[in-house]
Amino acid sequence: MSRKKMNVYLVVLLIVMYLACLLVSYKSAANYVESDFRQSVKSVKDYFEKNYCQRANEGEYISLESITYDFYTEAEHKYPWQAAFVDPEGRVKEKTGSMLLVYEGAEYQAIHLDDYLTKKQWEKIDKLRATVEPMNTVQVKELEYYMKKGKAIPVKLTLVNGINPEKVLTLKLSDHPSTKYAYNAVYELDKYENNTDTNLTDKQKKVKQEVMEKRQNELKQDKRYRYMQMYLTDLDNGGKRRGVYQSLYQSLNRSNIQNYIAGKLATEYEYYDQHHYWYTQNLEINGNVYTMYLAAAYEERVEVIESSVFRGAVVTQSLLFLILGTMLLGLMNYLHIKNRKLEESRQMLTSAVAHELKTPLAVIQNQCECILENVAPEKNMDYTRSVYNETKQMNRLIVSFLQYNRLQKIQHLEKVKCDMREIVQEEIEKYEDLFEAAGVKCNVSMEETEQIRGNKELLTLVIDNYLSNAYKYTESGRTITVKLTREKKGCRFWVWNEGARLAEEDVTRVWDILSRQDKSRNREKGSTGMGLPICRRILELHGFAYGCGNKENGVEFWFGTN
Repeated sequence: MSRKKMNVYLVVLLIVMYLACLLVSYKSAANYVESDFRQSVKSVKDYFEKNYCQRANEGEYISLESITYDFYTEAEHKYPWQAAFVDPEGRVKEKTGSMLLVYEGAEYQAIHLDDYLTKKQWEKIDKLRATVEPMNTVQVKELEYYMKKGKAIPVKLTLVNGINPEKVLTLKLSDHPSTKYAYNAVYELDKYENNTDTNLTDKQKKVKQEVMEKRQNELKQDKRYRYMQMYLTDLDNGGKRRGVYQSLYQSLNRSNIQNYIAGKLATEYEYYDQHHYWYTQNLEINGNVYTMYLAAAYEERVEVIESSVFRGAVVTQSLLFLILGTMLLGLMNYLHIKNRKLEESRQMLTSAVAHELKTPLAVIQNQCECILENVAPEKNMDYTRSVYNETKQMNRLIVSFLQYNRLQKIQHLEKVKCDMREIVQEEIEKYEDLFEAAGVKCNVSMEETEQIRGNKELLTLVIDNYLSNAYKYTESGRTITVKLTREKKGCRFWVWNEGARLAEEDVTRVWDILSRQDKSRNREKGSTGMGLPICRRILELHGFAYGCGNKENGVEFWFGTN
């Protein structure tokens, strides 16, 4: 399989695994959101049963507007909630939504904006909300309204972006003339109390005092009376008018409520339906019977994606898969390169074997033909000797190839403590007679070294090849120098011979298979060209450093522990 195809398969596998983990995280986050939603529902339900149902049963005066306003302020922070009060005839008496509270003295009027705002106006509000990140709040700056038969009818509404007050939006809500104005200002009771008029008569002062006492009592009953302002309870259903939220918002429009809960007004019930919650409670409030209707909803996709549980899982999984993917791709590339090098080595080895065996086989074939055809009977002995020598060379070559191939398959060596000084001394003793017979001088210098961990048999083979290579390329009367020195982290072995130098391009190529580029150095025809490649593989398996280089009058080969 090609490298590209392997990487594609790996990437596809990682993507599938990532998506699977993402799905599991989504399901876990969805379960968390659902559990959180149910807990929130329980908290809100308990709050209203305790604060309003119980108070209503005890006969306490409670305004429907205060309940719906309080409901919004207590419940909207978690999930979109709606509340409505319906009389026995099915008429909606009060509901949450886009509600403004406008004070008329000590009393206030509830204005439901969703009875007046058009779809295009809602779009303008959403556009205003989007002008500034991240809070995107919309606040009421001013309201112009008209009083008709004790009912406040909005005429013109001015909104501002809560973060950027320069962003202003003015909406026309009706064609009535503007007779009243409400501002986002605070009614200061203390200032009013201290603003006494010394010119008032005693009777006037008494009347004013009675008015003040009445106002104070009203303020004590409901602290919100201190604020001469408008309360915007839910301008667009918590800023989440989309998906399930949108459907909940639309379903609780005044025109839809009656049909939505038809047939259930007299029945108290509580149930969940997928991502919705409904709850009704029949209450007698201020002598009137109402059905309190509560509804909540959440959109799973939105809530899950925005939840810290899911986002944390996504970030963690993304980092883990990024690290895992990088590691796996790196590993795959490493294995591919390693396999490619191994395959190239095998192909090179096969090609080298074929090439190297071709010449001796041709010589053998030629000599045998001469013998068979009786070309020169007096030379038959020479022919036979030539065949014998070529056969020996082929055998050495094959043995070297097999040895090299065996070393290529080895990944880990069994190492023991070895005395390098002892190994070097034994090998030099083997070559003493050869050096003497060839007229080659050998200078030996060895320091006491610590034992190293390695394979004694293979290290012996390396030293033997170094000495053999130096012997082959050293002429009579020249010198071979052998050194073993103590190093900080082990030892280092040198072999230097006087003679022909290597070509500069051959300094690194001598470690390649069948490298015998400089024919002038090939004194002995018995060379297979496999000695140094075998040494290189052995030294790499040991993790040793190695190298060669030209000296003033010859060539130096060395290896040592790192």
